[in-house]
Amino acid sequence: MGRALMTRMRDELLHLYAMDLGCDYHLVPYYEALGMRRGNLMCTRNYERQDGSLPE
Repeated sequence: MGRALMTRMRDELLHLYAMDLGCDYHLVPYYEALGMRRGNLMCTRNYERQDGSLPE
C-alpha cells in the first residue's frame, strides 16, 4: 500500500521542480528503492500549534 501511494504521489507531482520528504534513517533504503535520493533535511517545529490552532 505504501509503495502504491508513493508511486501515485510521485506521478501526480512530476510537474513540480522538487518533492522533498523527511524520514527516519531506517526508512532511507525504502525511499531510495522508489527512486528518491538521499539528502539533508533541516526543520523546526512549534508543537504548541500541532493541532492547527491559531495563537490567541
